[in-house]
Amino acid sequence: LTWLRSLKVVERIVVIHTDARTGAQSGLFGLLGDAPVQIIDVADEVQIDRFFTFAAKCYDENRIPVDLQRDSPDVVTGKMRQSILEKYKSDEIFQKLRPAIMFRLC
Repeated sequence: LTWLRSLKVVERIVVIHTDARTGAQSGLFGLLGDAPVQIIDVADEVQIDRFFTFAAKCYDENRIPVDLQRDSPDVVTGKMRQSILEKYKSDEIFQKLRPAIMFRLC
């Protein structure tokens, strides 16, 4: 980790159940829906909002359960920092890590 400037750490995975066409039309998973996995920094609240809004819309349409519970970026970052400090006793390592959410189209 010492040579990396930063590293995204997936703190949560949200699976969005819909067909490929709907995923592509959303514009969130590549122009053709060819990028079914997106890893978004928790600090990018605008993009996170788009994905959660899309996930809620898909849930309303197909009723396949998805956890739409959200924590603020500060809460997620705080939990990650506490975990890193407990395990590695190093704030230096934490400074290089960026918490993220993985959204997966399925």
